[in-house]
Amino acid sequence: MSKRLWALGGILLLAFLVMLIGCQPDVTPITPTETPAPPTPTAAAPAVVIAPSGGIPGTAVEAAISGLEPNASVELVVGREDEELEVVDTIEADAEGQLTRTVTIPERAQAAERWVVGVRTEGQPVAISNPFEVVAPDVEPSVDTSPPVGEVGATVQVNATGFAPSTPVDIGFGRVDSEYDVLATTTTDAQGNVTAQIEVPDFADPASRWVFVVATQDRTVTAISDTFNVVATAAPSTPTPEVALFTEADIYLIIVGDAGEHGQYVGCDDSAVPVEVSFEPTVAPLTVALETLLSVDAGSYTYAGQPLDNALDGSDLTVAGITIEDGTATITLSGSLVIGGVCDAPRVEAQIEKTALQFDTVKAVEITLNGEPLEDYLSER
Repeated sequence: MSKRLWALGGILLLAFLVMLIGCQPDVTPITPTETPAPPTPTAAAPAVVIAPSGGIPGTAVEAAISGLEPNASVELVVGREDEELEVVDTIEADAEGQLTRTVTIPERAQAAERWVVGVRTEGQPVAISNPFEVVAPDVEPSVDTSPPVGEVGATVQVNATGFAPSTPVDIGFGRVDSEYDVLATTTTDAQGNVTAQIEVPDFADPASRWVFVVATQDRTVTAISDTFNVVATAAPSTPTPEVALFTEADIYLIIVGDAGEHGQYVGCDDSAVPVEVSFEPTVAPLTVALETLLSVDAGSYTYAGQPLDNALDGSDLTVAGITIEDGTATITLSGSLVIGGVCDAPRVEAQIEKTALQFDTVKAVEITLNGEPLEDYLSER
């Protein structure tokens, strides 16, 4: 009997232990985790904001630049939106990575174009400002003279309006529909106006019709007065010369590969040679000669039995203006210049320059295309 009780007690004790173990909760060990490191701060990207955000060509805008590296040296650039930008200044940020600069929207900007100011830093893309919307001037540029007549040596007040504020301009005098000579250079006031006292030059003869001209120095904005009548002096010391009319001039074309054998050596072993052309009588032979040069097809002429090339063939250019000052002819071209290869660049320059230098009044030549020096334009191509 006692053995059975002991056996039964052992069985009950074993069952109780099993039950006790089965009631223990499952415990999963907790593994301590590492605290994530804070993110590495990134440098702020440069930002450029300009004001005002619209106006006429020649408007001065203030560019506020932030987000630069402290004391960083940066390039300030300007240009049409979505086109190549031109470096206009190299400047240094302050200790907080900020700076402000006044930038002028160029006179060559056209109404409805969008221009931007940017900042270029080493190792980063160019940061671009909000766009500047170009609008046409409210007033068309104009010129008037007081009085509208005068003799050689008389002082005339020239009044011009409608230009951009604080803009350098040239004041010229010339025959109607012809070239003009620059007599003075000045700057418009804060309202875009000019008032200047100009003497009627000694080359003004009463037999011709004359005008005063006021133009920006890139010739993109030009205003011409009504006809200014030059009157003869009461007792002229010398007879009034007759107006010289020209009916012919030379244009310069290219013999490719001639290496200066038949003409003046040019660029890639070529020669520039003169070809005489005739035209209606004119007092503006340089203008007519250049217009003829721009219209001549390659192969239209031969020289010493060789066909002549015209590096300007295929381009769509016009003569926008010509001024002659102190022997320097400034030729302003507008339109599209098509370059066929690296050798066309020296050919184009030589053809235009030599066509101008044939005239005794021209000692040097400066050429611009759409407001940019032709030499710079060609070097970028």
